[in-house]
Amino acid sequence: MKFYPISLNLKDKKVVIIGGGKIAERKIKGLVKCDAKITLVSPNLSRNLETIIRKYKIKYFKKKYTSFIIKNQFLIFACTSDNDVNEKIFNDAERLGVLVNVCDDTKKCRFIVPAVIRKKGIVISISTDGKRPALSKKFKEVLKNEFGNLWDKL
Repeated sequence: MKFYPISLNLKDKKVVIIGGGKIAERKIKGLVKCDAKITLVSPNLSRNLETIIRKYKIKYFKKKYTSFIIKNQFLIFACTSDNDVNEKIFNDAERLGVLVNVCDDTKKCRFIVPAVIRKKGIVISISTDGKRPALSKKFKEVLKNEFGNLWDKL
């Protein structure tokens, strides 16, 4: 599967994240930088997520997934550890025509999120089309280390 690289303006766009663990944390940290209107839905949260939702004033619903949650959303991230729930989120999103990313299951993604370096107006995105995310992350670290001093001079 090949994905088309694109950068989205998410300012004031509704984005819902379903799940309460480390992957949801990472998604929120990236989305807040883009001024998205983030809603988090999960019956349980990691301790870090509790802090993050307070810090960034994320709208949070302490409940299990229902299809009503994704109506009128621009993007959906399914970040649960339950494959059946992720499958339902994917199917509901497809039915509603909403872009969905089922974290850790590229076959159920209508978009993927690359590894990103963002500094002083320069954005570099690194992707392996979802096949080897650890390699994307490694390339990101190499580039940050290699060009770190150059960016500081800009």
